[in-house]
Amino acid sequence: MKKKPKINLNRDQINKYMEQIRSLSNQAKYDEAYAFSKSLMKQYPKVLEFAYFEAVFTAEDDTGFTPAQIKIRYARAAKKLKVLIKKNRYFSSGLRGGIRNEYYWFSCQPFKQYRLGVSLVNRGQSRFYYSQGVGAIQISKKYAEKGQQKLFLKWAIKSEKAWLQFFKLDSKWFNS
Repeated sequence: MKKKPKINLNRDQINKYMEQIRSLSNQAKYDEAYAFSKSLMKQYPKVLEFAYFEAVFTAEDDTGFTPAQIKIRYARAAKKLKVLIKKNRYFSSGLRGGIRNEYYWFSCQPFKQYRLGVSLVNRGQSRFYYSQGVGAIQISKKYAEKGQQKLFLKWAIKSEKAWLQFFKLDSKWFNS
């Protein structure tokens, strides 16, 4: 049986596929986004963006999983993303930030995720208010669980401020 020849994609075609994957994600169709990403990754192995999305959707939806299963899924996604971080010179700065954001999420490093957002927003990449919002709320939750109300509120306020800025950019973002 002959293998299908690999077809190269141009940037517009890659961006079109990426928008389709994001659309599935914003509709909470994570299984479809994973399957589509995985098929694209296999069909176009040199397009690292598809590997990025496949890694993210390995563990994006934790509905119906036990905490132990979620931990395993997150570790699997983080491992895939760490490989991509090492190849990050091939990505745009926005995508590099996105890979790091997801890596920090799946490897449970909220302070690094928050700092990434601060750093990239300071460099003019406003979409990374998202990283600030997600990282700050996770830090806030940790302080709340420890009963440290002052720190819990400090980080909750940081998260709220970041989300308010993010919503000015994209008020229809699904998982915000």
